[in-house]
Amino acid sequence: MNQLAVPVVARYMRIIPQSWNGSLCMRLEVLVNEECPNITTIYSLGRSSKGREIVAMIISGNPTEHEIGEPEIRFTAGLHGNEAVGREMILLLMQYLCKEYKDRNPRAQRLVEGIRIHLVPSLNPDGQEEAFEAVGVKNNQSMTTCFKYCLKQRGNGFDIFQNFPDLNSILWDAEDKGMVPKLTPNHHVPIPEHFEIAVETRAIISWMKSYPFVLGANFQGGERIVAYPYDSLRLKKPPRVTADESLFRWLAISYASTHLTMTHSHHGSCQGDTPGGGLGIVNRAKWKPVTGSK
Repeated sequence: MNQLAVPVVARYMRIIPQSWNGSLCMRLEVLVNEECPNITTIYSLGRSSKGREIVAMIISGNPTEHEIGEPEIRFTAGLHGNEAVGREMILLLMQYLCKEYKDRNPRAQRLVEGIRIHLVPSLNPDGQEEAFEAVGVKNNQSMTTCFKYCLKQRGNGFDIFQNFPDLNSILWDAEDKGMVPKLTPNHHVPIPEHFEIAVETRAIISWMKSYPFVLGANFQGGERIVAYPYDSLRLKKPPRVTADESLFRWLAISYASTHLTMTHSHHGSCQGDTPGGGLGIVNRAKWKPVTGSK
């Protein structure tokens, strides 16, 4: 799954978390683009607070243009610099789709030709580089030290995962007052002027507004589970469910049920029982509610 057409390239680009820095990440994207130029294109969401490119790849039958009726979906990772697994999964997906498409795998061909897939391995390249340095490559530090250190180094001091404006509460309060949709739109709620936002967060929001995405998934580390929206709760108010609740649950179960161990009710002594109760899925708001998440 992690091999390109030329085995020596695949062996050289083997993904190892302790040595997987931003320059190698970009190198792999370039190699995939060179291997499959007809179905891939590379572009940038913008730059981080320290000037690093937030790089994305599109994989599609016609990667440079949006085609009417073709759904656009996004897979992202790397909001926290020390969470390497999601980044690796997206990089492997790039290689897999390229190789399997060239090998005429019917499923890969159907995905590539029927969907425009956006892949972003690292939404926080600054945090990724600091995590890489803290692992021990330069500072001879342990992974435990990295975990404590890297969590504080996120997007110029921001935790990018929780740096998005709380538009849910604005909409819900307006609905309670009968202001939707005449006075408050339910399709786009503007960011409050006073909201303090990271450079990376603003780039991500601008990117999401630039493409007609119909679906997205963000990969993080820490739990082996699929969490679906909503992410936030209202205090002393009954829980709200999205209009797409049944679809989100179906997608979550479809992913978890094809994983070898995600639906196990116990993941070992460190994590104990899973919040998914054996299904491998959970509503984020009921599990670990968070405001302003991506």
